[in-house]
Amino acid sequence: MSDPQDPYAGLSSGVLVGHDRSASADRALAFGAEEARLRGWPLHVVRAWTLTHAPRPAGAEPGIVPPLEEYGEAVRQELLADVARVLGAEPGVEVDCRAIHGSAHHVLVEASARVGLLVVSSRGHGRVVGALLGSTSTHVVQHADCPVVVLRG
Repeated sequence: MSDPQDPYAGLSSGVLVGHDRSASADRALAFGAEEARLRGWPLHVVRAWTLTHAPRPAGAEPGIVPPLEEYGEAVRQELLADVARVLGAEPGVEVDCRAIHGSAHHVLVEASARVGLLVVSSRGHGRVVGALLGSTSTHVVQHADCPVVVLRG
């Protein structure tokens, strides 16, 4: 789990995959895991989140807004389940999953300064269906501090 004071602490080298629960993000995750295995690097899987898209924390009482940390943990648990579904119980690579509060644009570019490769899908859950590149992948390609792989589809 990442440090709430510095959610990017511990990201060093490795392959970073941005995952947003889309089928194309699943393909990016599988590709990123294989790249990490081939390079002997750790795999960092990040899900950027905001309150408008976070799952309600388990055990949260109706009418009460849980603390932000509980939302973050709910997002992280959802990410862990997605990673296990895509990579299986034995992924063959060290996997670090992080739920980081903020926009995907900001979170992925900030994290890119600490890793060796960033993998994203060409589009995820954005509103412009059919676009060649989504807004996040376009922003990341233009601003990342490391090489970027964008997977189509």
